[in-house]
Amino acid sequence: VEMLLIFVLDRPDVFPIDDLVVRQKLIKAYSLDDTLPKKELYRQIHEVANNWRPHRSLASKYLWRWKPE
Repeated sequence: VEMLLIFVLDRPDVFPIDDLVVRQKLIKAYSLDDTLPKKELYRQIHEVANNWRPHRSLASKYLWRWKPE
């Protein structure tokens, strides 16, 4: 549903937390500890993503395209 909101309906402020690619790249970009319990890790991810408001869809698109070294 979140992908439809971002790509079809062009909503500017959608963060797809359940998208594996976005989540993994965000963890890598912000050096988050992926060994944390899921609830704590999601809390940290939401803290980072809240800084992107109201452009979380655009930030997610950048994460999808980002190729970390």
